[in-house]
Amino acid sequence: MKKLSVFLVSVFVLGLVITGCSDVGFSGGADNNKPVLGDGPGASVTEEVAKEADAFSSKLSIQKGIGDFEITAYKQPEGLGHFVIRTKNVNSFPASAMVLSLFKKQDGEIVATGCVNTPVLLSGAEDIHAVDIEESLLKNGYDLVEITAYATNKTPNTVRMIDNFPSSKVSVADGGIVKGGSSDGWHQVDIMVGSSADKIGDAHALFFDESGYLIRYSPVWARDKTFKAYNPESYDHVEIIVEKLVEDVPELPQSVYDEYRNAGYLSEVDGSTTYKSPEGSVEYCFFKAADGSIVMRANNLTDQRVRWYVNNSIVFSGNRTMDTMYLYLEPGEEIWWDLGFDKDSEFCLLNPVATNAEKEKLKAPMISVSDADGARTITADASATMKSINFEEDNTVYCSATVIYYQGENIVASEHVTFDYEMIYYQKQDTRYLNYDGEFDSYKIYEQFEQNHFSIQGY
Repeated sequence: MKKLSVFLVSVFVLGLVITGCSDVGFSGGADNNKPVLGDGPGASVTEEVAKEADAFSSKLSIQKGIGDFEITAYKQPEGLGHFVIRTKNVNSFPASAMVLSLFKKQDGEIVATGCVNTPVLLSGAEDIHAVDIEESLLKNGYDLVEITAYATNKTPNTVRMIDNFPSSKVSVADGGIVKGGSSDGWHQVDIMVGSSADKIGDAHALFFDESGYLIRYSPVWARDKTFKAYNPESYDHVEIIVEKLVEDVPELPQSVYDEYRNAGYLSEVDGSTTYKSPEGSVEYCFFKAADGSIVMRANNLTDQRVRWYVNNSIVFSGNRTMDTMYLYLEPGEEIWWDLGFDKDSEFCLLNPVATNAEKEKLKAPMISVSDADGARTITADASATMKSINFEEDNTVYCSATVIYYQGENIVASEHVTFDYEMIYYQKQDTRYLNYDGEFDSYKIYEQFEQNHFSIQGY
């Protein structure tokens, strides 16, 4: 067995890489953010796995988006649509990234999409995500995988950004073969971070064979100075990246917004300019109401229920509360939604991809509006939802609604309401005040809901 050791080197294999440079000043620990490399017992993947990885690598095309990021992609051994994206911030300022993957035919037809979002990364820091594409979408093959990264700003609830511990602060040791338990027979790697003063985030373990093929990617919930990573089979070397949590997250510099504007990224709010999600499942447009509030109309063009990611945007003027992460649309459904932009905001909704989702098995919460003592309230009653046979114990209901106000056929205002999932957990319902106090003669309510595990505290 080879000796485990630490090297100030980083390996990038079986992937295409694109880098860029920027002259905006914000320095990070880029020169010291080198992953830790540890030796294993030596192993090679099968010929079939190697061929699949080579085929995937040959179809990769890393495109320049907005901002500068170094992207590496590795094919995972299992399944057609399983791969790993490694994103390194090579801007001279902290930034998060939306990383869009498009599986295309030679004629440009998009057959599948994937999208991951990194946390805010310090200059030089990197993050890793596994991407799982529904295999049925790839059964007829594809000719190209385009991967593009777009710089995105922190969200209102972002409190920390990510750096990486340098290899001088991380040690890796062979933990031997696990005996007993759910990981019986697996290879264990022991990791220790020698810097107790810093806050430790997640860790990432990449297990490779001796030719550089990825055997397994293993994210690790670290949070402590010592933790372990596991691989079910032999490997040749393992690369460890440990996240360091850093306070005081800055905004993106103006140069990034200028780059978006110059590239033509601006969502029109005239109601007549229509857009489509990259894979073509959802068509959408934006309207500005009489009071300046902004509402989106979206149509599911497919016969499948879809989960549509609408969390990524660039706001040029105004603000966005970011209440909406994704929307579910039933087959052929039209939905109107307030995405949380301030009145009269200028913005761009960034390439929102839609993926197929399972059919909803729960009854929707009942939404009602009441007027009392000069105040208008809206209530979500999830009693029937939580009594369903498909509702799991210790879960709650995440529920939100958009109210569109009309005078005749004209939209005069809209507002978005997010109900308190903790209140729903205990009381089966929640009531919120509606803020619009202008004139209207009718309104429509659109609802979104999902069951989730109830947790008061979280990271």
